[in-house]
Amino acid sequence: MINLVSNSFDGTFDHTPARIYGQMNVSEQNSMLGPGKVLVVSQKEMTFICNKKAENTYQCSILIFNSAFGKIGFRSAFIKYTGSQARDMFNQFYPNEDGSDINITDDTGQFNLIVRPDLFQLKFSQQ
Repeated sequence: MINLVSNSFDGTFDHTPARIYGQMNVSEQNSMLGPGKVLVVSQKEMTFICNKKAENTYQCSILIFNSAFGKIGFRSAFIKYTGSQARDMFNQFYPNEDGSDINITDDTGQFNLIVRPDLFQLKFSQQ
């Protein structure tokens, strides 16, 4: 499971979960983490939930399963959709105001999310 948190136990702050939460164009609903935003994906491929824990405190939990689209390894995960699946994912995000691709990388460089009409790609690699 990939966990992105605004406030880390070591006192560092990362805007990545808040940015993802803000770009998600889905309504809040109940989830296994409490009220949050959930991307609709085949449950056999990925679970993607972001929620607001408190003022300026956000968390995203992403679980990727080995499938035709996703691969998990020791300290790494990857999922990629193209075609209609990418378009379905793209429609669950607010586009950037300038029309550019959504490309979100966390402060450590371990997490990267790209969202375009023709590509949805998530990479995580922990050194």
